[in-house]
Order: sequence, then structure tokens, then C-alpha cells
Amino acid sequence: RSTSKLFLNVRREMRDPREARKTLRYGIAAFTCVYVVVVFLSGPEPPRFLLDSVGRHSTDARVAAALLYCHVAVSYAINQNVLARTLERYLGHALSRRGWALMTAALTLSSLLIAILVPVFSDMVAVIGALTSGPLGFAMPALLFDLATRDSSDVKRRRKGVVALVLFTVVLTIAGTTGAVIRTVKDWEAQERSAPGVRGFFCAEQASSSVS
Repeated sequence: RSTSKLFLNVRREMRDPREARKTLRYGIAAFTCVYVVVVFLSGPEPPRFLLDSVGRHSTDARVAAALLYCHVAVSYAINQNVLARTLERYLGHALSRRGWALMTAALTLSSLLIAILVPVFSDMVAVIGALTSGPLGFAMPALLFDLATRDSSDVKRRRKGVVALVLFTVVLTIAGTTGAVIRTVKDWEAQERSAPGVRGFFCAEQASSSVS
């Protein structure tokens, strides 16, 4: 799934996009072989955190961690490029190398801060859902409908309903975001009790697996 998701991003950056199909075939074949090897090497009962299967503080563990870092870095670079190019188009002009470096560095720093500040991945999903579900599900459809029917005869009567729906969305968003933030704080406190000093949901996953 991740390979197919990144396919269009990779093709966008290729010097010759016509080679994209060949790249996809080779990429899927390589990933499939690697995953099959990992499944067989992990044994019948692999640990909750897969890197624990290679032992701790060993050469194999350091090599596996280095490979995992390369995997995350490449995946992040490909995904970030889409957001960076979207921001560049929004600015209306092509950025210089220095401007591109500054923008991508800011995006990287913001991603790092989110990964450090949010202890559990589901908390981040909850905060994003609380901030976007109401506006996307209620307010924006109502506003677009009002805009599309602004020339109708009963626009004033319908506009009251649109305003009420927008106000309801504001209340719903505030309540949902407050609940998501409270849950994030509680998970942060629980993580501090179980694994003091550990930051980020990736590190928390490793710490919790070692405790269990």
C-alpha cells in the first residue's frame, strides 16, 4: 500500500516519467522479497517491536536501526516533497535553492516536533479529526451550498440554517479538540510513568515493548 501511495510522488520527480512503470514493478518485487525474508527470519512468535528480534546493543541491532532510519528518511523525503511543492505553487513563484532548503527544513522541524510532542499516534489522529471533521462534514458543505444557491428566492431563509450549522460546527470543533487534547495530555502523563524520558510514539513503542 505504501509503495502504491508513493508511486505518483516518485513519478512526479523522475527525469523520465515513462520509466515509472518499470520502477514500480522492480520496487514492488524488491519490497515483497525483503518482507518475505523478514517474516521467515522473525520466527513463529515475533516480538511486538520487530527490532527486538535481532537483540539489543548488538551489531545486528545497530545495522537494523540504521536501515530503518534510511527507510524513514527516504519515505519522509518523498512525502514531504508533495507538500513542499504545493506550498511553492501557493506562493506563486519558484523558490531558490536557499528558499527551498529553508521551507523543507521548517517542514522537517515541525514534523519532528509533532512526533516528539504527541506520545501516541492515535492521539494525533484524534486531534486532526477533531479539527477537521466538523468543518469538512458540516460547515464547508453548508457554505458551498449557500454559495451555489445565492441567486434563489428563499436564500435568506436558508442562510439562517447555514449560519446555525456553522455555529454548531464551531462548538463541535471546540468540544472535540478539547477532548482530544485532554486525552493527549493523559497519555503523555501515562507515558512518563511507564517510560520516563522517552519522547515520540516510535520511541514509546520500543520502550513499552521492552517493559512488557
